[in-house]
Formats: sequence, C-alpha cells, structure tokens
Amino acid sequence: MPNIVPLRNVLVQNTTRAAAADIVDDLPVNPLFCIDYTLRLQQAAASDTADKTVSLANALATVSKIEVQFRGSTVLSGSLTDIAILSAILTGRFPFLLSQGDAANGPRAVTVRIPLGRLNQMGAECFPAVRRGELQLHRTFASSFTNVDTADLEEQIETVELLGATPAAFLKYVTLSKTFATTGDNDVDLPLGNPILGVLLFGTTGLDADPCVATWLKTKLLVDNVEYMYALTNWETANSDLRQRLMHADALQAHTHVENLAASYAADATSARSEVTDGILANYAWLDLDMFSDGSTALDTQGRGRVHLRATAGTADAARAMALEIVPLGGASV
Repeated sequence: MPNIVPLRNVLVQNTTRAAAADIVDDLPVNPLFCIDYTLRLQQAAASDTADKTVSLANALATVSKIEVQFRGSTVLSGSLTDIAILSAILTGRFPFLLSQGDAANGPRAVTVRIPLGRLNQMGAECFPAVRRGELQLHRTFASSFTNVDTADLEEQIETVELLGATPAAFLKYVTLSKTFATTGDNDVDLPLGNPILGVLLFGTTGLDADPCVATWLKTKLLVDNVEYMYALTNWETANSDLRQRLMHADALQAHTHVENLAASYAADATSARSEVTDGILANYAWLDLDMFSDGSTALDTQGRGRVHLRATAGTADAARAMALEIVPLGGASV
C-alpha cells in the first residue's frame, strides 16, 4: 500500500443555520475518508426543569436529513440521529454533547463522524478522488427545534482526506422508510448488488408496553425467500444487542436524579434515583451481518433476485431500515 497521509481541513466554519434551511456544499476532490459534522447551539431557556434541558436527542434532531451525493446519485442519506448511531456502531465512539451552564443561552456542541470507510480498512476504503463539484454534502434542517435557541444554531464541518490512497471500495448507506399498514407481516426490501455488513432498524414504537408491541416486534431476513442468518429475532434481543455494543450511551448523557420534595417528605426507594429522560437507543436495533468486522460474513447480494426483511409488527406505524453496503470500485456503480 502506498504511503497515505490523512489531511484534515475545515469545510464550513461557524455558519449560522435557520430552521427548514436546505444547504449544499462541495466536498474535497481527494479521496475522502470521513466528514466530521459539528453543531454549535444554545439552550433556549434556563433548565429549571428537565424538559427545558437540551439533550443529545434535541441537538441531533435539528438536522432532519444529511446526504452525500456523487453526480446526483446518493452515496449516503439519513437523519443525523440515524447516521450518528450507525457511525457509533462502526467506530465504537458515541457522539458526546458538550455542555456548559444551565441558564438561557448556555452553549452546547456535538460532533458526528460521517464515515465513508472503516477505520480498520483505512486507505483501502474511502470515497475515491473526484472533480470539483461532483461530490456534494446536502443538509436539511428541521422545521422547528426543541429546547434549542432557533437564532443560534451553527455548523462546523471538517473533512478527512487520504492523500495517496487508491481505495478498493467505499461505504454506502441510505435510509429506507416505510409505514407498516397493519400489524403482523410487513416486508422491507433491501438494496441489491453490493455486500451488506448490517442493517440499522428504527421503529416508532419500542419497548413501550407489556406485552411488547414494538414496530419491529419480530424480524427475519430472507434471501430469495429463504431465511438467512436471522431466521427470527425478537425486538428485545435486537435492541439489547445494540445497547451492549454501545454500552452506557443513553445513561451517561440523558438522565436526571429524581428527588422527593413533597411538603411532608419521607425517604423512600424512589428518591434520588437516576432516570433516563431522553435516550435515543430505545427505538433502534442492529442486525449484524459482519460478526468478525472483516467482511467475511457479509451478505453478498450480487445476482440475488430479492433480499428483504419481514417484520411481524406489534404496532402499525413508521419504520426505517438502513443497510450498510460496501461498494467495490471498478465494478458496482454508485
């Protein structure tokens, strides 16, 4: 492998963005390994109650869609929250909300790495060199923000290029959205042509009741109508797999301590307990098709007639799936 030099540079520097804005910037021309996307924001009101505190979920929700496009074709696309979780699965590093002060206008910041290659394949995996203007970063901001000062949201965007790299592949991931029309069986087709390393699932309903009525209550993976790797998995197990992979990601950043402050105070088992108030993993799961993290067990979809997920839905509501693909260069198209 030739000598490869990572080059970090700033693409966007502290630029204010408004709700509902659509923004496009050209990405660098050299082989691109990742985009480090940072939001700088302020808390709208003093957090005398937990529901006024800016959480990680609030910060990520300010960006409803991020896309990387090459000559108009989508390389990756998803909400900032979806991409943050997929990135954490790939890197083992969950985004952390920088926080200073609980008063109105207290500053916050969060960075999400948007990968185009895996760290253990650095140099072999990244987006190849392009001409100026061919590779673009699109962002769509939410129509409204929760607990975030609308007038003080800024972007910082940095890129990591790999000078001297001649990649053999890059990563592709695009959100597939579907509203399940009924409880029971619902199918979601996955993309064909490239190896798939795993699938991120989102369901509007998670573990919200007993018995469980999660959107993806039970899930199986079928390749040409034959069960493959996931003959059947329950929501509780699939969600737990994700949480074990991203241990403490919710509890360390989105919790309060509940205190009994009634006039006639009496200590009990509920006082001063820690409570997760706005975690973001409860509605996600990860179907791992690359258990050794080397691509050896990835699902090869080349030549397949159909690859799809079959959800036994506990609730008929909105669902998303994001397949993580490896796109070989010189073979498959973007």
